[in-house]
Amino acid sequence: MSGLPMGSGLRRIALAAALALFGSGAAAEDYFRADAELTGKQMYAFTSEGENVTIVLGQFRLAIGDRTISGRDAVLWIHTHAREQADRHDITVYIEGDARVVEPAGATTTDHVMLVTVRSEGKLTAAGLLADRPLEDFPLYKRALEARRRPARRPPKPVAAQPVKREALLLTKRPALTPAPTARTRPERRARVPVPAEPRPKPRTAPAEAPERRTIQPVNFHADDFNVQTVDGRRVVIARGNIYLSQGDPDSDLFLELRSQSAVVFLEKDVPEKTDVYSPFGPKLTGIKRTGEVVTGVYLEGDVVIARGERYFRGPAAFYDFTTDRAIVVDPVFRTVQKQRNIPIYIRAREARVLSAREMWFADARVTTSDFYTPTYHIGARSAYVMDTTPYDQDGKRLGEQGWSTKLEDVTFNIRGIPILYIPVTRGNLEQGNTALRKAQFGKHGHLGWGVETQWHLFRLLGLVRPEGFKGRVELDWLERGGIAGLNMNYARKDFTGYHMLYGVLDKEGKDQFGTERDNIHAPGGRGRVLMRHKQFLRNDWQLQFELSYICDRNFLEEFFPDEFFAGKEQETLLYAKKQKDNWAFTSLLKGRLNRFQQQTESWPDLGLYLVGEPLAGDRLTFFHESHAGMKRFLLPNATRFGRRWRGSHPSPLDEYASNTFLRLDTRNEVNLPLHAGPINIVPYATGRLTYWGDDWGDQTLPANVHAERLEGEQCRLYGQIGVRANTHIWAVYDGVESRLWDVHRLKHIITPEVTTWLASAHGVTPRELFPMDPGIEGIGSLTRRGNLLFQGPERTGGLVFNVYQRLQTKRGPADDRRTVDWMRLNLSLGIYDNDHDNVPSVGRFFSYRPEYSQDRNHLNAEYAWNISDSTLLLADAYYDIDDQQFARGNIGLAVQRDPRLRYYAGVRYIDDADRAVGTFGVNYKINRKYSVSAFEQYDFAFEDGQNLSTSVTVTRKLPRWYAAFTFSYDNSSGEVTMLVTFWPEGISEVRLGGGKLSLLGRSDKN
Repeated sequence: MSGLPMGSGLRRIALAAALALFGSGAAAEDYFRADAELTGKQMYAFTSEGENVTIVLGQFRLAIGDRTISGRDAVLWIHTHAREQADRHDITVYIEGDARVVEPAGATTTDHVMLVTVRSEGKLTAAGLLADRPLEDFPLYKRALEARRRPARRPPKPVAAQPVKREALLLTKRPALTPAPTARTRPERRARVPVPAEPRPKPRTAPAEAPERRTIQPVNFHADDFNVQTVDGRRVVIARGNIYLSQGDPDSDLFLELRSQSAVVFLEKDVPEKTDVYSPFGPKLTGIKRTGEVVTGVYLEGDVVIARGERYFRGPAAFYDFTTDRAIVVDPVFRTVQKQRNIPIYIRAREARVLSAREMWFADARVTTSDFYTPTYHIGARSAYVMDTTPYDQDGKRLGEQGWSTKLEDVTFNIRGIPILYIPVTRGNLEQGNTALRKAQFGKHGHLGWGVETQWHLFRLLGLVRPEGFKGRVELDWLERGGIAGLNMNYARKDFTGYHMLYGVLDKEGKDQFGTERDNIHAPGGRGRVLMRHKQFLRNDWQLQFELSYICDRNFLEEFFPDEFFAGKEQETLLYAKKQKDNWAFTSLLKGRLNRFQQQTESWPDLGLYLVGEPLAGDRLTFFHESHAGMKRFLLPNATRFGRRWRGSHPSPLDEYASNTFLRLDTRNEVNLPLHAGPINIVPYATGRLTYWGDDWGDQTLPANVHAERLEGEQCRLYGQIGVRANTHIWAVYDGVESRLWDVHRLKHIITPEVTTWLASAHGVTPRELFPMDPGIEGIGSLTRRGNLLFQGPERTGGLVFNVYQRLQTKRGPADDRRTVDWMRLNLSLGIYDNDHDNVPSVGRFFSYRPEYSQDRNHLNAEYAWNISDSTLLLADAYYDIDDQQFARGNIGLAVQRDPRLRYYAGVRYIDDADRAVGTFGVNYKINRKYSVSAFEQYDFAFEDGQNLSTSVTVTRKLPRWYAAFTFSYDNSSGEVTMLVTFWPEGISEVRLGGGKLSLLGRSDKN
């Protein structure tokens, strides 16, 4: 390869020297013996002046063996010499934008523009979108022609270094600032900050090495009016009107732009990689184009803007040093966008220093999300350090999510200019927002009384940087009932995930209220809980799970965490290990009980082995296996706590009963025989299960308020089941169906009938005779639970279940891009069972994967869904009890979403066992840009001739970067009224309104 040095009349064309020769008559040894591959986004090929020309736009790359030439755009002249052995190619390449030449040994030459000649011997291939289009008038091609026709010049002789008198403002860690200039002062005088000349070094025998200086990237410059002056032997440009400077690739996220109304531009010759000053805006700067001069610094004044991508500074005056990428800004306003929340972040300060392309420092800073100069709330800091931690590639393109790390000293959290909290030092990131406060609620919190609830960012309060993947919050509440403090930690990383909770309550009342039937229940004065759940992914397909749960008393969760009490996972303390690979898994469980008021089974340990879908007999049979072997201990809950017995309970020998630690063995094996009768799939199967208990559940007396008879016990159970499953698929397509009203374009009807019949027997052993430890093992068949015990279940069961699954599919969307959606779904299930159904719930359910776990009561069930449109859905289900010949349950509801202003749901659910018919209505309506309202109502039409169950209304007001909401709610079950005023920052969409810990409307997220 060889290059030509370009003159100063072109756009910063640099020399790229390499090892190659000119001319088509070069010797064979001057060609690289390797195939050449050309790639780019878009290529245009044409012939001009008898030469083959290729223009590459975007991601240009030419690879010849281990040598590569790359850049943003390129123009190539290719001359090929056909030969018998291998063709030879003479290629001249003009590259613009991030030009780079990499030699096999790793030597790299980079610049903004290059002209390179290279010769190869081998194949020449191209990859990309190629079009035959003459682009002789294309600006890129014209610049390439001018560069190619420029004659070669010898580089200038080196000149001995001379001491230079620097007039630019030298940026140190904390430079002293000159007073802010007045409007009457001339900009060229204000820009001069004299610095003494460096002393000439004393002569010595060996010459001193010149200090290394960073290569300066090209700087674009434009102004309405300017003049060039020489001050103390140094050339400067005095400019006025629409000043614009830029540096870097415009497509890069680190592209630098500077704007102002007046400026002083400093030029210098003695820099590495000498280049020319140039402007893309026309011939305005022809008077200052001198070979070897570059822009090293600029003083800006009047409406100053310094921008890199989406972040920028504004201020009255600034100085930028291009040799060090440092700057100083007077009275700045810094702005960036918080990508995670999609809200702006502002930093206003007395002074700002740009320490590098990624680092900034502010004095007397105010951090806020408000667009107003005087924000409603802000964080104040004596000093603030901000660093861009976003990953970029070598071209300045962002590779990942935007990130910022911050360090603030002498921090205050202010509302209306009044500090409410002080922290000496805090470290964090802008993804969390600029305030530690997540939410504040004031008002009457039901039976907890009047008070305030607050949530805070954990790491901001501690002054720590939030580790990647971790989220933490602190809850501090003070209510009439007492004080509540809580810590929540959630984390998810590549190798582990989990969450932890720690809560403490100072209960001044000492009693719990759960309605008129359960009132004045004794409670301790100091209450709390600890919950830890962690999952670790290890090597060799191992997983480790740890759980710890301690709760002070049996009513704590129901009183303070009702959503977790009613819908959350069981509170356990355990260590669980699993190795899963292909279709088998091995497990080990260690489990103990910390909460004495819970009925639980301890494992010391319990080992399990699973095998799913293993082919046998040449893939004619399919085998399923599950086995458990472990030491078990069964514990009933104690009936006393804190010196007082449960309300309404009686003494019993079962109070805090604990069995001996005994061996339990269980194995379940199933063999399937898949068959096909035309389109029908038939699977006969046989299941066998053997379980052994080292101790028996016998010679025990039930509590007097439950039952008076003695229990019997068994130690061994043999269970067997045989059955047949069959299904098929039927469908039809109706191409002529069209309806604009229902948005239907063609219909496809899919019907999947399925039948299962089986017969099973436990050989006379019922769940009543076994330890009620695990319903999945001891509780085979239908069970009745009284209190904490499982009672009589069927000794023998069998049945037949017939299901029909139906779907109507259609096409929706634009005519040229339609997608398949389910328009309607209807599932029917008929179940007939051969056993006594007296103790079985009125709603029968069938589980095809384990028929023995089904709720085997004769039933006819239906489920229906109608996607009326992409934003309107009708849901319905019905459960008919064949034994009592009546509807046991039913439900119908309509969900409508009319973005961005209206969403609502209306439905009715009927439950025969509870004599309830509950209507539910919820709506969320955005009145305008500032106000929105949401309402929730539940009314029982059947119980006691109708009554209101609950009512909740919330009005939300949008403030500058904050939200405020007023909530009123009524709960008929407890007779409690709640009135709350809630505040939370914009962008925290996961904030829940309502009664906080008292809300029963949301499901538990601790599962």
